[in-house]
Formats: sequence, C-alpha cells, structure tokens
Amino acid sequence: MKNSFRYIKAFSWNHRGAFGIAIVYALFAIGGSLYQGAIPILATEVFSFTLFQAGLLLTLTGVIYILTDGPIGVLVDLIGCRNGALLGLGCAATTALLALSSQSLAVFLIGVIFFALSWNIMSISSAAYILRTGGKEVSGRLFGIQGSLFVFGNVIGAFGVGHVSAGGIAYSGLVFLLTSLAAGAFVLFFLHPNEIATRSASLKWFQWRPGIQAMRDFAPVSWVSALNGFVNYTFGSAIWLIIPLSLARLSNNLFPEGTALGIFQFSGIVTIFAGGYLADHHSRKKLFLILLLIETVGVLCLGIVNNNILIFLILALLATSALDAAQPVLSSMLSDVNKGKNNEGALEGFTGMLSDFGFLVGPLVGGVLFETFGLNSAFIFLGILMILNWLASHWLLRKFDSRILTAAVYT
Repeated sequence: MKNSFRYIKAFSWNHRGAFGIAIVYALFAIGGSLYQGAIPILATEVFSFTLFQAGLLLTLTGVIYILTDGPIGVLVDLIGCRNGALLGLGCAATTALLALSSQSLAVFLIGVIFFALSWNIMSISSAAYILRTGGKEVSGRLFGIQGSLFVFGNVIGAFGVGHVSAGGIAYSGLVFLLTSLAAGAFVLFFLHPNEIATRSASLKWFQWRPGIQAMRDFAPVSWVSALNGFVNYTFGSAIWLIIPLSLARLSNNLFPEGTALGIFQFSGIVTIFAGGYLADHHSRKKLFLILLLIETVGVLCLGIVNNNILIFLILALLATSALDAAQPVLSSMLSDVNKGKNNEGALEGFTGMLSDFGFLVGPLVGGVLFETFGLNSAFIFLGILMILNWLASHWLLRKFDSRILTAAVYT
C-alpha cells in the first residue's frame, strides 16, 4: 500500500492527467454499463422485441462503432483527447435526456445511437490520451489503473441492471445523466486544458489512409490488438445478451441478472492492474500469450460445465481474470512500438473499427446458438474463437521482441 501511494505521488503532471482520464472513464462506465445491460431488457419487456430482434438492436451499436471509429479517431487527433472526452460525455448526456423525456420506441432507438457514439468517443479518447502522454516504462501500470477503474465502474453499473425491469427507461436515463455530469466536471477541473492536439490532422475523416498508416507504424502489435479486440468484443457482446435474458427467464432471486454480469466484471478490478504491473517488469509478449491461453481454457470449460453455480463462478472468474489482465499488457506493447507521430487517435479508431465487428458476431451468433442449442454451445463457440485468436497472435508476434523493463522509474 505504501509503495502504491509513493507511485501515485511520483506521477509527473502528464501521468496525473492519464490518471484523471482513467477516473473520468470509470465514472462514465457506471451509467454506460447499466444502460448497455438495460438495452436488451427494455427492448424485450417494454417494446416487446423478440430475442432475435434484441440481438439485432445490439448489432446496431456495432454497426455505429464500425462506421464512426475511423472518423472519431482522426477527430480526436484534431481536437485533442480532453475535448474528445467532453464530446463523448455530451453524447452520453443526450442519451440520458432522451430516456428521461419520452418512452416511445423512436426516441429509445435514437438514444441507443447516441449511446453508441458516446461509448466509442470515450474509449478512443481515453486510450489515445494514455498512449500520447504515458512513458514506455510505466505504460503497463497506467493502462492497468485505467482498466481497473473502468471495470470498477462497470461492476457498479452491472449490479444496477437487476433494477431495470422495475425502474424502466427513466431509471436507466437518470443514472446515466448523473454519472455523465460527474465525469464532465472531473474533465473540466482535473485534465490540463492545453493537452496538445494534432492540428495537421486531415479533415477528410472517411479516408482510410490515416488509419492504415497508424496500423503500419504500430505493427505488428496493432494487428494483434485489432484481432484480440474482435474476439473480446464478440465474447462481451454475447455475454451481455445471453446472461441477462437467461437469468431473467429463470427469475432466480438468489442469482439475479446484475449479479451474474458483475461476476464477469468483478475480477478485473484487481487483475487488470496486476497485468499492467507485471507488464512493466516481465516479457510482455510471453505474458500476453500465457494469459490468452488461460482465458481460452476457462471459456472452453464454461461450455462443458456450467450447470453448477459454484463451478460456473470459478470458471467465469478464471476466464475473465486472464482476459482482463491481458488488456494492459497488450496496450503497453503498443507503447513499445509508438514512434511519437501523434497518430494515437487514428490507431485507436482503426483498431476499434476492426474490433467492433465483434459486436456484429457476438449478439447474432451467440443469441442463435443460445436459443437453439442452449448456453453451453455459445461458450464452446467463444472458446473455439479464442483458440484461433491465440494461434494467430502467436504467429503475428513471432518476430516481436518485447524487452524486459528493468529500469522502470516508478517501482
């Protein structure tokens, strides 16, 4: 504990800014995760959607992510990460106000669009801020702090999903509005207003050239990041569809929807920071591949044994702990290959666009398998996808040399 306080106290102003954007992202995540978990429940219970239609609605958010990732990434490079965060929180507040103003289907769908935009802008802005301002020697711990706080916000929001059925649209909107306003105030008073933007960024946002160039600059880690993001988004979007709906059907008060979603998030509070810490002291490449393998085994076992709640909890914690811990390791590997060209936003936007195809695959394939063959089949599908991800990542990183950072400043 003493070393943790010494580490935070030793932050330069840039690192304190990275810590600040992590808190902003976590506050946003509280309302954002609750609203995300509420979407399929509200769609089926309030607007009488079928399971397939609810899956299509979640797929709509994936389409929005894919269409806007590239433009948002270049925009963030143009206006700066701080202003990007304010823009994302503005979209979040719009979502919340729409939810509070009307309960019509049209307004609900418009709110889902603004929700997708807010989540996308916040994700790109926060990751680009840390890549731009954090040093290679502490990047693992910076991304670890960001991820741990973000998951903590997700856990709080996930446990609130169980009240969506009773509170309805207004409940989801009110929580999202309060957390967005709190995050906005934190941006204004904590983040430095002179965070540098890349004023030379192209205004032709829909060209692929900035994103492709950024992928080349950060290769091969950029391609591993895109592939791993696709698999993780497929997993996450499938889970956030099938777990709430399967438990809602059971009406099990001892294991409600919010609790189940919280289980898939809770371990990350500790393991993400642990992964980031280890990434600053060990071979990042080896650590990432080991965690990826543990994650794969855990998800495959969930597909074989998930009818016992205790075993389900243990396997879910194992799989998600490894998945969460791998994220700051991979992000710190991006810092290893960062050439300082101020195109971090373009990178995050383009890798995000490729990753976000997982939002198309997860709800549709996971929902169909769950509805047709049961919960086991959905986990087996996700496990097979993770095996392919491990093999591809191992091949892509075959020539990547991640040095052990033994001379880190903050130890």
